[in-house]
This record gives sequence, C-alpha cells and structure tokens, in this order.
Amino acid sequence: RNPQPFELHLTRETDGILKKKLIFIEEDWSVEGLDPKLTPREYTFATWEELPKLIEKTGGPDSKVRLLFVYAPADLPLGTFMPGVRMVSERLPLVYVFGE
Repeated sequence: RNPQPFELHLTRETDGILKKKLIFIEEDWSVEGLDPKLTPREYTFATWEELPKLIEKTGGPDSKVRLLFVYAPADLPLGTFMPGVRMVSERLPLVYVFGE
C-alpha cells in the first residue's frame, strides 16, 4: 500500500496574498481493522525556502512518501508555485496539480 502523499494547499486572499499550507496525514496502523487511523497535520508557512525543512520534519528522514499533491486556484500561474515544487523535487519527484 502506498503511504499518504504530502499535500500543498495554496489559496489567494482577497488582497492577493498567497497563503501556503502543507498537510501531512499521519497513518496509525496499530488500530484494529484493515485501515489505518488517519490524522491530518497542517503547517502554514510563508516562504518557499521553509518547505523542504518542513517536509523533512513532518515526514521524518525514513519517510517513503514520494508524492506531492498541489491544490491551487485554477487561475494561478504555474510559475507561482513551481519554485517550491522544484525545491522538494528530489524527495518528492511525483507531483499532481489540482485546480480548485
């Protein structure tokens, strides 16, 4: 089974400021049944330079997650968030972008 992907959520405030949030969903397999208990953890950040350290901290050095989901406004130019995606591309080489 593949682990839960990292999620990057981008929203634009009415004043045009881009808000950035990383969501990492922790899996607890110690519960009864066939499915893990999923606990989402949200981390807001201001600059793209913070993202690699945040991913390292939340996923841990032994994380097998290689997938990043990006949720962004459908009209947001790709160049707006690609600097952040490139900064983590060595650790998260698979990226899916969803327009909202």
